[in-house]
Order: sequence, then structure tokens, then C-alpha cells
Amino acid sequence: MKSLSRARGAPSRVIPRVRVPLRRVQGEAGFQVLELSIAAGILAVVIAGLSGAMLSGMNVVGMSRQRTAAASLATERVERIRNLGFDQVALTEQPVHNPDPQNPDNAVTTDNTSYRVGAATEPLIVSSTGGAVRHIEDPVLSGPTELYIYQYVTWVDDPAIAGTQNYKRATVIVTWRRPLKGAVSSRIGMSTFVGKGTVSVPAATPTFASPSPSPSSTPTPVPTIVPGICVGDTTAPTDPTLRILSGAGADNGFTNSTGVQTRLQAQDACSVVTAQLSNNGSSFTDVATLPSAKATTVSWTVPGGDGTKTVWARFVDGAGNRSSVVQGSIVLDQTKPTAPGSLRTASCSISSDTRSVSLTWNASTDANLSGYRLYVSVNSDPFQFVAPTSSTSITSTSSKSMQSVRYMVRAYDKAGNESPDSSILTFTKNSC
Repeated sequence: MKSLSRARGAPSRVIPRVRVPLRRVQGEAGFQVLELSIAAGILAVVIAGLSGAMLSGMNVVGMSRQRTAAASLATERVERIRNLGFDQVALTEQPVHNPDPQNPDNAVTTDNTSYRVGAATEPLIVSSTGGAVRHIEDPVLSGPTELYIYQYVTWVDDPAIAGTQNYKRATVIVTWRRPLKGAVSSRIGMSTFVGKGTVSVPAATPTFASPSPSPSSTPTPVPTIVPGICVGDTTAPTDPTLRILSGAGADNGFTNSTGVQTRLQAQDACSVVTAQLSNNGSSFTDVATLPSAKATTVSWTVPGGDGTKTVWARFVDGAGNRSSVVQGSIVLDQTKPTAPGSLRTASCSISSDTRSVSLTWNASTDANLSGYRLYVSVNSDPFQFVAPTSSTSITSTSSKSMQSVRYMVRAYDKAGNESPDSSILTFTKNSC
């Protein structure tokens, strides 16, 4: 035992600590870069998938909005036609066949007399005087999309009814010219039938998900709600106004063109209104859809021939309620005044370098004569307008040192028509 024990006071033995260096496993750094590359690739794939899904979703939402806007517009036009009188359900202009298969007018026959509705070909109904249905209407904006309206009215032959023109079919096609990428269709169509009398429709038999006793009372029909129209609206547009603008360069109330500009306005609490114009007070044509209480300028053509022209206007809301008829007048004058006669010098004087000439001429004739305009040409340059006058004389000054000064006069009337040129009076250098 003594040999195994340590003697008292003997120093203890210290075992040194050995540090073993940690060596990096070969390829460890490359493994971390590989992991990072794989993670980045997976993240890129996920982000690309999410972006594609978002773009696809936005595309679907955009197409849905376009179709909804087109369907609402088509429904509104169909309801408007249904509220017309039977004789008014006719086109105001003749549709013409279009060879483009994407154009709705492609369904018009090549002789422009009929329209293909599905498998049927039906004669078109056109009446420029009694019709109230425009074939093509101006584009309607819905956000960034332009909606175009094509309307057709045709005769329908019902084999169960004697005769060939039993009732009318009105077809409304709404197209949009700038569909979103990937849009499947760029048009939507609706149609309605119009007859002279009452059309009897068999009552629908209600069906139930599970057997139950038949109801003792007739179910109440669900009303059709047209977007943008108040349910049960019976109030016509109010404050109808029509103002015919004067022609360019004409006095107030005059024009020298059959194409006039009208300012139209009406108010309606439930929907936009359709402005209708007439040249006889009885046959009206749709010309524009107007926002309520907002004046809009619309082009219109009055009949030819000098004289006072009257235009009538009325406004129809989305429910078919019509405003009272208002009217406006303008004087159409397309006859030019006769040329001023015998342009001559009444007096002439020279003072220093200035030549003063008093000119006179014979009067022109015109029912609405307004005055005369003096034109001057210096040194053979083109004639330039200098001054107007309401009399048959005027005084003009010029430099006597000019090689030539030429004078010419034209008459003008209240509609802006100018007469032919008068004769030309010429003064040479230093002459009087």
C-alpha cells in the first residue's frame, strides 16, 4: 500500500492540455454557396408564380368589368327600344355589309337588305323619317374602354301567324375596341321582340327542390332592374334646353351651313338621358347620350334652302320617360351678296410721303347685307384685309413711294358669306 501511495508533500503531476486545431472540412464553403443558389432559385420561381397569378387575376377582373359594362349598356338599349311605339322601332339609316368578320355589320347581307340572326336571315327595317333607332351610336366610355353600339331592326316571320311580317326583332350588339390582353370575346349581344298588340306568355310553373304542396297564391314576379335606372321611375327629364349656335363668322342667329351645332341639356335624377332631335317636330332621332344637367354640343343637319330653320328637341331617360318638346331657330343664308360695283376714287391727296385716298363704290344687294371689307395689295403682294365699313365709301392712306398699291372691296352678310371681288383700283409710285 505504501508503494502505491504518494509521499506526503511530494509535488502533484500536471497533465498538459492539448489543443487540437479544428480543420475546415474540404468543400464546406462550396456547399454553403450551393445552398444559397438553390434557395435563391426557389424564391425566384415562387415570386414569378405569384406575379403571374396576380397579372392573370387582374386580367380576369378587367375582362369581367368590360363584359359587365357592355351587358349593362346592351340591356339599357334593349329597354329603350321596348318603350318606343311600334312604328318608331325602325333604323334611321341603312346598315352596310362589312367584309371584316370581326365587325357586327358582317352579318348584314351583301345586298344590304337583310341581317343574319343566328341561322335565320331577316329583312332589315329602315325608315329615315319615322324610325327612332340609330344603327351605330357614338362610343360610350367605361374607364379606359370604348364601347360601341350596333343596333338592328328586322322583320320576323312566325310560321304560326298568317303573313310574312308578323312582328319586329331588335338586336343590340355592344363591342369594345380595346379589350385587355387575353380577352376571349370583344362583343356581347341582346335582342327583343316588338309587336303591335299584347303578347300572351304562358305562366311559368314553379318548381321546388323537394316535394311540397302547391302554393295557394300566384308568386309575385321579380321585377327586372336595369343598371342606372331607378326602379319604378315614372318622372320624365326636366329643364330641357336647346340652343342652336351661330355659324363661324356669322352674326348671332345666322349660319351659312346646313350643318349646325346645338347645345343640349336636361336633368334626370335616375339616369343619363338620350337627346333626340327633329326637323319637323314629329319624327325624332337619337343624337347623343347626355349626363344629367350637363350641357353637350351635338352636330345636326337642317334642311337646305335659305330661310329660318327650326329644330325640335326632347329627352328620354333610361326608363323611357320623355321630356316636353323644346325648339330653337336659326336663319340659314347660303346666298352671297352681289359684288360691289364701280370702285372709284372720290378724292386723292399727297402730303409729304403719305397718299390719302377716298374710295367709293355702288352698293351690293343681299337680303341680310351687313357691310363691306376693304382689301389692299402692296407691290403686287396678295390682297390683305384692312378694314370693314357699313357704308359704300372708305378712306385709306399709304406711302406714295410704293411701286404699286391696289384696292379691292367685297360685301359680306350676317351669315358670313362674302361677295365676289369688286373691280381693282391701282395707284403707282408718286401718283394720285
